Amino acid sequence: MPDPATLAQAYTLDLSDTTGFGRILRPRLALHLYKYKNPDISDANLEADIIIEDIRSHYINCFLTSKRNHDLRGVRVEIIDDLKVIKFHKWAHYLSSPRAGLFNIGLFAQDDDESSIPIAVATLSKFDINHLIRDTSKIPRALVVSRLISFDWSPVNSLSFLLARAADWTRRHMPDIDIFTSYLDSNVGFGGSTYKALGARVISIEKKSSYLYYKGRYISDREAISRFGTNDPHKLSNVKYLEKSQYELKPLLLYAWKIRTNKPQRTQETLDSILGISSSKII
Repeated sequence: MPDPATLAQAYTLDLSDTTGFGRILRPRLALHLYKYKNPDISDANLEADIIIEDIRSHYINCFLTSKRNHDLRGVRVEIIDDLKVIKFHKWAHYLSSPRAGLFNIGLFAQDDDESSIPIAVATLSKFDINHLIRDTSKIPRALVVSRLISFDWSPVNSLSFLLARAADWTRRHMPDIDIFTSYLDSNVGFGGSTYKALGARVISIEKKSSYLYYKGRYISDREAISRFGTNDPHKLSNVKYLEKSQYELKPLLLYAWKIRTNKPQRTQETLDSILGISSSKII
């Protein structure tokens, strides 16, 4: 019996060719298949139908009207306002959980208007991984790439190209920031190729005990804490309509990479002082 990520990969393979939304459906489908003990194709059909309907309800016919071919020579980079991006997070990101950012950056075709769907989007947020901050009296000189989205029809290397442009913007407008960080969840099929292309290294491995689902749909740890005061599955065992995943999960990986290669000593000090990890393990 295939694991949820493998089943989701196989299920969405044809969708990538026919609809263009396999890439955003795949991790979201895998995420919801973890609530089954032994998911099969009928479970995948059920969950995929729910997810696709939800996506289309947020942006009608978005894929049919937006499937197009580009290369990175014909794109422009824009800062996107929070209101637009929050809506975009809701239907296009696998967590379906909007995340406020310090800034949002997107790739667009040169002939796109303001209503067009971006080719790719990144949201950069405050470094709030508090358990990694050794000295809370200091302001972290790092940002978290909290949301990263692209489509089947996005050009190859769109995300690494976009994050490089995000680093350019940060160097100009946020001179105290030296480091980008981002979590990766391999349980839903992510492999980290975008981060590795930027020279990122794993700086922390964090246990993921389970996913949580409320009324059949995934909820993030932030949402669970907001709704119920905790994200601890044991403390939530008596909450009606709340389920947890049925598989043992692989740990989350936290990546970090330098955005100021001309200041290596400052970057090493940042990693050591903010994250409390020897820079020799990262650089």
